[in-house]
Amino acid sequence: MSIDAFARSVFDPLRKPPGKIICVGMNYSAPGVPPPSLPYPALFLKAGSTIIGPGSAIQIPDTSDKVFCEGEVAVVIGRQGRHIPRAQAWDYIVGLSIANDVGAEDLEARSTQWQTGKLPDTFLPLGPRLVPLAEIPDPGHLQIELFINDRLALRGNTGEMIFDIPTLIAYISDLATLYPGDILVTGSPKGLGDLPAPKAYVRPGDVVTITITGLGSLSNPVHKERS
Repeated sequence: MSIDAFARSVFDPLRKPPGKIICVGMNYSAPGVPPPSLPYPALFLKAGSTIIGPGSAIQIPDTSDKVFCEGEVAVVIGRQGRHIPRAQAWDYIVGLSIANDVGAEDLEARSTQWQTGKLPDTFLPLGPRLVPLAEIPDPGHLQIELFINDRLALRGNTGEMIFDIPTLIAYISDLATLYPGDILVTGSPKGLGDLPAPKAYVRPGDVVTITITGLGSLSNPVHKERS
């Protein structure tokens, strides 16, 4: 399968969704704040029904009024693997893209887990394309910026990850077999310059744009969910 065909099969929400969407929480610390003392990555799952493409609307459900967005690198698996050594992790990745990990803070607060606030439909915009690793000079150091309308709300670099991409691949593949099309959403920076960034809350009428070095820009409007 060509890269373009594979990208369409992964990112077109009308096609079969990926088998697993594995997300990483608390993978960056805020500027001036010590990193979380975590022996292992904090993982949670998203459903295939959360995926939308560029330009599609993030729908704020009636049950929430505290929706926020996070700009992240999405890693797409290209080869089946189990117990993948860290040194070989890049060999199992077909490419990278941009993810907007949308969450509802008030729904998350209903439980001790994040899952409740991460499940609503449209809460994982992806795109604009799947970029092969060969086109990315240094995938371990990519600049991430998130804008709400014209306001810069978040900035960071993948070099600031607590658990980098090869470490995540090795760890997750020890838990479960990774299959082609599985997506790993690697966590969001927490900074804005030298200062911690507040959560990037959005409301209907906003447009969220995430730009990542070498991966392009992903833009999505925000609407209120229609009953």
